Amino acid sequence: MEGRSGGWIEVSGEDIIGKKLVDKSTFKYGVTIPKGEAHKYLRVANEEYLDRDESKEVSLLVDGKEFKSLFRNAKSDTRNDTYQFLFRKEIKDYIIAKLQKSYKYIFEYNENPNIEKPQEYIEFYKTDKLNTFRVELIVDDNYKFTELPNAEENNSKETSADASEDNIALKEKFFNYIGDKEENLGNKYQKSYKLVLLIALLELADFEGKTVYDDICSYIKDFYIEKHKKGLSVETSDSEIQRSIENLEVNTVRKVMNENPYNVISKEDYIFKEHVDDVEYLSFNTELWNEFTEEDMENLKDILNYKLNKYYLEKGLIENGELHSREENAAAKSQETDTLETAISNKISSLEENFESKSVVEYIYNYIAAEGYEYSRDIIKNLYLSLKTKPFVILYGISGTGKSKLVELFAKALGASRKDETYNLIPVRPDWSDASELIGYRNINGEFQPGILTNIIDKAAAHKETPYFVCLDEMNLARVEYYFSDILSIMETRDKENGEIKTDKLIRKELFAGNKDAVNSFGDLYIPENLYIIGTVNMDETTFPFSKKVLDRANTIEFNEVNLDYNFDRERIEVQPKIYPNKLLLSEYVKISECSKRKDIVKAVIDELKEINEILKECDMQFAYRVRDEIVFYVIYAVHEEIMDFNHALDYEIKQKILPRIGGSGEEIEKCLFKLFLHCSQMEKGNLDSDYIDENTLKELTKYLEKVKESLKKDYDGEKVSCKYPISSEKILKMLRRFNRDGFTTFW
Repeated sequence: MEGRSGGWIEVSGEDIIGKKLVDKSTFKYGVTIPKGEAHKYLRVANEEYLDRDESKEVSLLVDGKEFKSLFRNAKSDTRNDTYQFLFRKEIKDYIIAKLQKSYKYIFEYNENPNIEKPQEYIEFYKTDKLNTFRVELIVDDNYKFTELPNAEENNSKETSADASEDNIALKEKFFNYIGDKEENLGNKYQKSYKLVLLIALLELADFEGKTVYDDICSYIKDFYIEKHKKGLSVETSDSEIQRSIENLEVNTVRKVMNENPYNVISKEDYIFKEHVDDVEYLSFNTELWNEFTEEDMENLKDILNYKLNKYYLEKGLIENGELHSREENAAAKSQETDTLETAISNKISSLEENFESKSVVEYIYNYIAAEGYEYSRDIIKNLYLSLKTKPFVILYGISGTGKSKLVELFAKALGASRKDETYNLIPVRPDWSDASELIGYRNINGEFQPGILTNIIDKAAAHKETPYFVCLDEMNLARVEYYFSDILSIMETRDKENGEIKTDKLIRKELFAGNKDAVNSFGDLYIPENLYIIGTVNMDETTFPFSKKVLDRANTIEFNEVNLDYNFDRERIEVQPKIYPNKLLLSEYVKISECSKRKDIVKAVIDELKEINEILKECDMQFAYRVRDEIVFYVIYAVHEEIMDFNHALDYEIKQKILPRIGGSGEEIEKCLFKLFLHCSQMEKGNLDSDYIDENTLKELTKYLEKVKESLKKDYDGEKVSCKYPISSEKILKMLRRFNRDGFTTFW
């Protein structure tokens, strides 16, 4: 029994939020949430609203297995919000295997009306975990395919086979209708309209092959206006679009599209219009759309964009000035590339080959001091070890503490510079909502435009001998998860291949839209082992907090202690600049299994981390393998290269990898922090009460740390007080004070 539109069934129950009869779209793409029901799903996804074309990765638990899916608000500028789950291949394969009867009925029997339809459903439930849905696949156990007479069964299968063959023939006919790149435009494309309409539909179509017609017309209007802004004619002089271009409106575009391209193409039965809830949609023929593969879609876009450019060339609507400009830009770019190549080649020939890491760290400290800047040796050591552990580090603190300057000076000390683009500053903008500014996007002509980071990575990949530094300045002015999550995920694929650390490919092939030049330039690009990304973060009311996904993947170095003194009398020592190779910072380990030669250090670190994790379990804040491995690597580098001793290195890592994950308002958080303080400080609990941590308790903790500092002074002759991890202890105390004052606490 089908209830509301789209096969959705009315449901009631404490946890169930939706139930749908499975259909062809379920197996091929996903599901569209009924209007008025989206708030239930948004609540589970921990969102009040998603912007148009915004998506969020969520987890779907099916039979105890976890699958990732995209929950999104479908792209549209005019229709009401349309929320959808876009299924990935893994869950689609699982649904096909579980609901075989429906799959067979739909795809083998072509939904034969003479055969009873299986009643199989997909149900969505909320769970106790944010961003996580439980999904039940309801199998129709009592269903058996109707035994048709042989003739009718054969006829049914023949009908299904015939339908499939007809659909394939329809696709071939459509491709013939479009034509290939070599074909003359002739009378088929007397205007740009048909090409632009089909490009717009391919770009905007949802997984059912349709989109709001007004969105199509808005897309086309923007395309023509963008061309006009470049000083170009958008069409021939007899075109209503060209005559109206100064004040082009959507209604004018709609009128032109209806009169010419829509009429012509729809007569061939390739596209059609329909009204749903008083909204007009433009759709591909359903049978045609279902035959399209991803490769077909990319080929179509490539052919249509090629023909569109060819049309403008043949009509003389690309001016000679534009062609000259392109040639000049290409020549300038070539000259710039040659200059950079020369600078990099000179740098590589001057690389320091024989060095000790400990000496280099001291050199970096002296170099920065000679430039007139005051940073402690520990900060330099910490940044060096953090970058060597993993090439993504966060520097956070109040504004004006010199975070961005440290990144520049550190890079400069190793030979990187803005001039040869081995050091790059990227200011993050508040309006960044996806990775397009960094990785790239398809422009309105369907061409791939590489992002800022993609261009840097391309250069770094060509010169792996030398390190490249990227400073993401004020990276939390926008939500880091929105614009940086793709890059973080790719970083996690780091692995050694023939002695080189590589990641998965940086750019999804769909972004190239079949453009062979873009594929040749960027198709095989991955994040190289010589790229180091350092983000600076100001924690105030104008910025966004970090999720655990980000914190788990970086060392977070604090910059809150400011020394305002300046010693004019200090002797300035001139430090000659040096150029160091990438092997200085290159990670020796990417898996803990590679650390067998240092297993004594590994065991000591893990034993300590297990004790800390037992404490964290009490407030459900424990960490897992990624954090463990990176702490192990950091301590190995510190001890083996004689940069820090074991406890000092582990102290930094507890603060930078474990404490940032702790926060909340529950009393279990306060108790957990108190126990963690006792563990890190080695302070005896005595009469202190962990069930009620008042101001007096905090004073006792403060006195203890003050005694620790006194004990470290050279002229101290009193009773020595030791503290295993003083840096972490001090941070934990600050977090406890905040909890006592505000009723909640965070690391920031």
